[in-house]
Amino acid sequence: MMLLLDSDDDHSVHKAAYQWADPARGRVTTDPTPHTTSPAYLALDALRAMVRSGFSRPEAERMSTEPAWRAVTRWTLVCDLREAIVLRAHCLTVERLRRLGAWCDATGIRLTLLAHVPEQADEQRLRMRLQDAGLTDVMTLRGTPAIIDAIGPAASGRRYGRPHMIMLIRCPRCPAARWQPSARTAGAARMRPTSPTPTASTAPATPPPAPGWPARWRPSRPQLRSPSPPGRAHGLQPPGDQGFAAWPA
Repeated sequence: MMLLLDSDDDHSVHKAAYQWADPARGRVTTDPTPHTTSPAYLALDALRAMVRSGFSRPEAERMSTEPAWRAVTRWTLVCDLREAIVLRAHCLTVERLRRLGAWCDATGIRLTLLAHVPEQADEQRLRMRLQDAGLTDVMTLRGTPAIIDAIGPAASGRRYGRPHMIMLIRCPRCPAARWQPSARTAGAARMRPTSPTPTASTAPATPPPAPGWPARWRPSRPQLRSPSPPGRAHGLQPPGDQGFAAWPA
């Protein structure tokens, strides 16, 4: 087990630890949930680092300490994990450190603890908790450059397990799917506001003409009413004795 003491709490150290992780190649970085002290929460954090987030979903059954750590041990062996980094190790309790030690003994994983200890008293308290947890064979390393070199380079082409397979379901034939719009019709449809997709019950029997296209049928011409005489439009009587009949219809 390795203990990395980052007294400056350098952001580059945490960034290097995150970029180093690659679960598909057997390397994970566990970030404990803040303001939690239960060993079960640390187990869920480790499972989340393994990209096994199904245990932490709201609808999932809440696991106690023993089942949670059994799941961590089994998934470590199944996924062939070889190295793990645990951040904020200065916040871990004695019980959590004991569980981490048991995890290393059961799986043989190489564990690295990254702690932020700005004062000498903080380092002393951390070493006392490590001793109470039975973790005495610990190699210590200090300094930001040395810590970044010990973490290692960032993972290239990071992969997170197998890609999900997306099955494309073939749609059954229906009368509405027989008519395929042309490229010009599709382009004109994109210019209009979106409308609901027609279904088999609401689709028209024949496709409507595209906007801007001349229709194949012409509406019947309405009956044009005869123009009124210019005199009647202004309330004037037609000249002559023949009256209104003399004006053209």
